[in-house]
Formats: sequence, structure tokens, C-alpha cells
Amino acid sequence: MRLPKFWEEASISSFEKTLEIWRELYILDDVFYEKIISELDFRNINPKKTYCYLLRFLELWGVRRTAVKVDPRKLSETITCLRPLLTDLNHNLIEVDLQTIEEKVIEVFNKISRVDNIGPTSSSKILHLLIPNLFIMWDREIAREFDVQMNSGGYVNFLKMCKSIYEKLSEKYKEQGVDNPTAYLLSKFKKPLTKLLDEYNWLYTRSWRDKIFEIAKKSVNDS
Repeated sequence: MRLPKFWEEASISSFEKTLEIWRELYILDDVFYEKIISELDFRNINPKKTYCYLLRFLELWGVRRTAVKVDPRKLSETITCLRPLLTDLNHNLIEVDLQTIEEKVIEVFNKISRVDNIGPTSSSKILHLLIPNLFIMWDREIAREFDVQMNSGGYVNFLKMCKSIYEKLSEKYKEQGVDNPTAYLLSKFKKPLTKLLDEYNWLYTRSWRDKIFEIAKKSVNDS
């Protein structure tokens, strides 16, 4: 399993520095994200919540052109029908054996993707908002760097690689004396570990990454 170069070269310092850059520059994104995570419950979905939380998130997070065409009633109905499966998948990526839930992940991913105007990028975002501790968001740039296909099978492989990445990162923390890396990161950044991994993935796969890092560096020097 070949990991992206930016993860092979990652250190604790670069990981945390990147998360600090996100926290500094994406304040509004975080406010919106945290509001959704605190309010949304996959066991209680209706068209209004689907539009307010899921579709508005898609519109604001890079897939507006297709998100505005999604019927919130159809998406709501699909999620409601998937409730038993989502209940079975309500796990933590770091703790769960992905082999045991792989078929269910593929099933929910495919069924969400089959809703009109929902593709693989939007499916990952929706699933993350429904079960943030298991699913990780992705897009074509991230999938390309991870060398996986933009389909349900590729998404499962992507999750497996992200889990492996965190396990290796966790070992680095322990080598530096952090007994419980998960508790440490949750306390410091106040977000699901899956979201922290996504932030690192996203920033390192943007063509304008150097500009973002330069803005953050300049703001530090100016303060």
C-alpha cells in the first residue's frame, strides 16, 4: 500500500503546523462545520435538515454546481432508508476493523452516490457529516494522490490508508512521550481525527498550497 509522498515525509511538527494553518485561515469553515456536527443526527433526518446542513455544506465546500440540483427530499429519503446500515457503521475509524464493515461501507457509499447529482466527492462529505468519526472526506485531487479510484472500492482503500497513516503518526507521538495521541489531538484541536486527517490531505493536495502557507507565515511574522 503506497502512501502519498506528503504523508511519507510527514512529521509531528509538519502535521500540527498544517492543522494550525487551517485553524488560522479557515475560521468561517470551522464555524459552519462545527455547527453541523453538533446539530446533525442521521437517526433524525428530514428534507429541511438535509437542505440546511448537508446540501448547504456541499454548496459552500466546493461542489455548489451539482449540490444546487440535488432534491433534498430524495436525499433525505435515501438516508432514512439507510438508517439501519448507518447505525451498524457508527464506529470510530481508529478502533474499527475495516475488513468487518467493508461491504456495508461500499453499500452506503453506492446508495448515496446514486441520488441524482450526488457523486463520489459529495458522497464522502455527506457520509462524514452523518458519521464523522468513521468517514473521511475526499475529492479527485486527494484520490489522485492516494492513487485510488473515485468509486466505492477506491473509497474503502482510501479509508484503510488513512487508518494506516494515523497508526504510524500515533507511533511517532508515542516515541516523543505522548502516551495517548488520540486524546492529545482531540484536546488540542477539538475536532474528529478524521477531520484532522482531511485537513492535512486537502491542504497538501491543493495547487495553491504554497500561497496558503505563505499567507500563514506572513501573518505570523506581522503579529
